[in-house]
Amino acid sequence: MDHSSAAAHQFRGILQLSKVHVYLTYPFVLSWSLIEAMSVGASIVASGTAPVREVIVDGVNGRLIDFFSVDEVVDAVVQLLINSDVRSKFSRAARGDAVASLRFAEARLMALQSELAVCQTARFAYIKSLRGELGLDNEKK
Repeated sequence: MDHSSAAAHQFRGILQLSKVHVYLTYPFVLSWSLIEAMSVGASIVASGTAPVREVIVDGVNGRLIDFFSVDEVVDAVVQLLINSDVRSKFSRAARGDAVASLRFAEARLMALQSELAVCQTARFAYIKSLRGELGLDNEKK
């Protein structure tokens, strides 16, 4: 296991022990760490910024809060810590969404690989036909 794999494994272990994962980002790119937290069933409190709203639906698979409001962060975390039913609901939904996203990504990757194989086959056939038209088939390769 290389260093990055070991670090990811340790991070995943920490996520599995935590009751609530607080994810604050403003407003640029969604990090793999949020998806990782979702995949292990962490209950999420996150900033309601554009990239996060793509994966977290407030009250469904986590809580979205105002990035600049410390009180909202504290209130959301405390509510999840004291309400295990809601925490469990969010955890199950977040994990389900992460798994569904992974399955979608895998299916899309497989489709793209198939398309690439078709394109490569067509490209080789085209090159072969060009070689024939140009009289290059009889040349030594």
